[in-house]
Amino acid sequence: ERELRSFLVLQFLAETHLGDELPGIVTGVQPSGGVHVSLDRYLVDGLARTSDIGGSSMRSDRWDRDERSGRLVAARSGASIGLGDAVTAKLLRIDPDARQMDLAITQLVERAPMVSIGRGTGGRRGRGGDGQGRGRDARGKSGQGGQGGGHRGKGHGRGRRGRRG
Repeated sequence: ERELRSFLVLQFLAETHLGDELPGIVTGVQPSGGVHVSLDRYLVDGLARTSDIGGSSMRSDRWDRDERSGRLVAARSGASIGLGDAVTAKLLRIDPDARQMDLAITQLVERAPMVSIGRGTGGRRGRGGDGQGRGRDARGKSGQGGQGGGHRGKGHGRGRRGRRG
């Protein structure tokens, strides 16, 4: 049943949407540099090679896999692609019999900047007035008013390493 659905969807896409750009989500990153994308509307996966990633400014960029995060990172521009990223993909080639679809990622959707966490820098992470933890919110109010914030009692807030028992 699943095979038949994939075949029919790919056949439909080949007949009506070949060359179109559709929104999708990155569902896998291969060590060799391929990116698996699931098309939002049709729920089928396709593969985009690193040579087919990005607009004209990123096509000449070299994509390397960051082993720590599992993301593909462009050497020149610094752009990155990882699991769960929203992208726009162009349908290049579809072979319903082989259940294969080749894509080109034409646009990377903007995402929040990643914060690198250094090791051995000392101090506690995630605290302070940077919008994380119990610092001040966007209005400048501390989060320790009538609800939440503050000390919650024994057993809460210890994290993984601080658990007892």
